[in-house]
Amino acid sequence: MLRLLTTTFDGTATASLDGDEPPAVRAAAYAGGVWTLGSWTPWDAAQQGLSLASGSAGRGVLVVTSAQGAAVKLLSADGWDLSWLYQYLGAPLQAAPAKPLEIQGLPAGAYAVSAGGGQPAVPVSVPDAGSVAAQLNE
Repeated sequence: MLRLLTTTFDGTATASLDGDEPPAVRAAAYAGGVWTLGSWTPWDAAQQGLSLASGSAGRGVLVVTSAQGAAVKLLSADGWDLSWLYQYLGAPLQAAPAKPLEIQGLPAGAYAVSAGGGQPAVPVSVPDAGSVAAQLNE
């Protein structure tokens, strides 16, 4: 289940869940061009509230090139499917032959990048500041 929330002026958002309680939940935020990706929190602890803080981290840039153009799949090492989050926000990740895809505001860390259709993933390590490139071979 995914919920898209907007925050109040003080940066807080509130959500309630209907139905069965999940064993764990996690939250992500995209603000000011920067992603913050939370970790799994047991449901009992999450009922007290989840907190995300972006700080100065998450300024890495990933530049994806594709010889034939492709929908780009981007997974973080801890399982966040950023391509799906971008799709949900109305901005699908697409690399075109003459126009590399530049994904800004990523938290530093390991990611797997691939073209749609079951292509092998290219591992990349995004720095906290600066950029890294990935070439997809379709």
